[in-house]
Amino acid sequence: MMILAALESRLPTLLAAAEIQFGPKEPGWAIAGVATADNGPVLHRSANDELTVYLNSKLHTEDQGLFQLAHEVVHLLAPVRKEFANTLEEGCAVWFSLYGVSYQHPGYADKAKSYIENDPSAAKYKAALKDVVELLSIDEQAVRKIRGICPRFENVTAGLITEILPNVPLDLAHRLVELQQMRVM
Repeated sequence: MMILAALESRLPTLLAAAEIQFGPKEPGWAIAGVATADNGPVLHRSANDELTVYLNSKLHTEDQGLFQLAHEVVHLLAPVRKEFANTLEEGCAVWFSLYGVSYQHPGYADKAKSYIENDPSAAKYKAALKDVVELLSIDEQAVRKIRGICPRFENVTAGLITEILPNVPLDLAHRLVELQQMRVM
């Protein structure tokens, strides 16, 4: 599949951009590549800790795949060992899929933003994005600062957020560490 090969070739550049925005990838994880699956997008960890990014097998355009891949790249920074990711991680993933990518077609970014803003199935993604945008409005480097102390999103606590970033309201800090089931599988 030509689209998949094009997307896989962009993975290193996307990962580097995500590391600049949100801090370095946790060591110890090898990235096996990009594939498709009916239940994608999702990360799969093999028994030897290799990660494969599975995009949805029904993707039709490179931009659609890039939107999915950019989201999953943020999860590659510190793969969740729990069943669900927290709002901070999911919000960063949504933010990066909207603002950290250059799409082939200029209108695609607006289409993706419209999906997040208006589609009822994206309501949890919209809420997570809103909380991360609020955090980044307080400090553009907030996520890097948090992950500089606690590299794994899943181990971040509300207390840690407010200790590192005292201007963050406690209610926002609590929302950012809530575990989220973003979609029904």
